[in-house]
Amino acid sequence: MGTLFLLIAVNAALGVIGPWTEALSIPIKNLLADIVVSLGSAALVMVFWVWFGLQRPPWLPRLTAGLAPH
Repeated sequence: MGTLFLLIAVNAALGVIGPWTEALSIPIKNLLADIVVSLGSAALVMVFWVWFGLQRPPWLPRLTAGLAPH
């Protein structure tokens, strides 16, 4: 849960730093935001997996970890 909140905060920081400063170019900001959002989605899936005590399907954590970096 903490990782999910950290990713949300990083995404918000990118939203502020990108348009208000010249520290990040638009393509780099968009790339970083896409990475953070995909990792956040994977973290959300895993939070629900643990929260509800799911045991099935057993391949879901591996699939989530495999798809998150893409």
